[in-house]
Amino acid sequence: MKTTKEQYKKRRVFLTDLLRSGRYNQIKGYLRREGKGFCWSGVACDAYDILNKVQSGWSMDECKFWLYRSHTVMPIEVRDYFGFKTQIGEFIKKKKNGKGHIRTSLVKMNDTGSDFFEIADVIEEEPKNLFVN
Repeated sequence: MKTTKEQYKKRRVFLTDLLRSGRYNQIKGYLRREGKGFCWSGVACDAYDILNKVQSGWSMDECKFWLYRSHTVMPIEVRDYFGFKTQIGEFIKKKKNGKGHIRTSLVKMNDTGSDFFEIADVIEEEPKNLFVN
């Protein structure tokens, strides 16, 4: 069955609520590091687990989301579930001076100092090329 826009929207609202919840300490470079925190895509993996009532499992030793064999990039299953076009949350935004556009990503935002609130704002804005629909 094909996922509807409404289903994607509901899932993304849950994700942005988690990002803003204060429940997750933000880190760079890994989906999750035990005792340290999550990057934005690690929070998406956790949201996927919660919404699907599954326990995919985090490897404490390897700091990897072991079901999907990934530790730095959002797994394809999670990308598809939320409707992201790419595993790094790539999108196009206007340049600050208003002249032209640049390609960036939610991963880049996470790893260069944007907090979870700013990342959640971008998800809600649905910039060009972030989502499949």
